[in-house]
Amino acid sequence: MLRLLDEADFQFLREQPGSTLEQATRLRAQRYRLFLAYLESLCSDFDGLTAAFRLALTHSDGERAPLASTLRRAEVLFAWRSMRVRARAYAWSKGFGKVDAAKLLLVFAGLHTEVRSLAPRPGLGVTATPRLREPSGNRRRSAPIPLPSPREAANPK
Repeated sequence: MLRLLDEADFQFLREQPGSTLEQATRLRAQRYRLFLAYLESLCSDFDGLTAAFRLALTHSDGERAPLASTLRRAEVLFAWRSMRVRARAYAWSKGFGKVDAAKLLLVFAGLHTEVRSLAPRPGLGVTATPRLREPSGNRRRSAPIPLPSPREAANPK
């Protein structure tokens, strides 16, 4: 994703004998469309991460305020940075400026790390199913789902 809008490829194309402005324009338009597709996929993945984070937050037994604050901060930062990247990509598609999506990817990676830290881990005595709450507030216990070891997961029968 980061290299799609890199000017080095266009510089290389300009240096080639017989290259035309039309070729560069067509390549720029193709790269822009591909970049937008990647960006949409990243936004969709981010939505999935926020849903997983909310689920973990709902089932958290600890203090929820810092987790909720982390989630809200990540959502605002991601929205702001994705709008900036989208606007800069549009300007780039018309031949102006550069696009740097690294900060957007950092927000994504940060939330991904947070979600992974909240997820239950097999082998640590944590079940794979969250505890569900009954409307009355009583907790229902569910049987743990047996998880395969990493070796069994890599070599299915």
